[in-house]
Amino acid sequence: MAVLFGNTDFAIYSFERDCELEKLLIEKVQFFWTQYVLKDLPPPTQSESDCNLLFKKSSPKIPKEATIDIVENIAHLQRLSFEIDQREKEVSTRTQLIMNFLQEADTLTYQDQILATWKSTNPAKRFDAKGFAAHNPLLFTQFQTQGEASRRFVLKKGVAHDHQA
Repeated sequence: MAVLFGNTDFAIYSFERDCELEKLLIEKVQFFWTQYVLKDLPPPTQSESDCNLLFKKSSPKIPKEATIDIVENIAHLQRLSFEIDQREKEVSTRTQLIMNFLQEADTLTYQDQILATWKSTNPAKRFDAKGFAAHNPLLFTQFQTQGEASRRFVLKKGVAHDHQA
């Protein structure tokens, strides 16, 4: 295979045909074609990002009744969120302990190995949009742009906690 990078670097690559990989790719393409393209159905989402792109707008007039599988999923998600909260608290407590040990020192070592650092950074410079808008309202509105609406997923606490399947 001949390849030209950036219109200046030319390279030739050789590779062996992999019949097993070829067969797998053909199977996957045929599945995608028959299950989604021919049926005119969108493929399932692969990530939260996909969901945010595909379902950009919500309608407050369309509530949806959960299936038992979704209720179980919510309960599991609530347990995971609780576990994450507990772990984050533990991380914070242990970090605080180490910071208290370090005090003014910026490097923590053990037997000539650096275990952690806690160094001062240069102060960040931020743009004060509210102050600018107050002093230059016309200029502020002239350069103001409208962002896209987004959706926020909120897991309600305790709703499905007691559900046992």
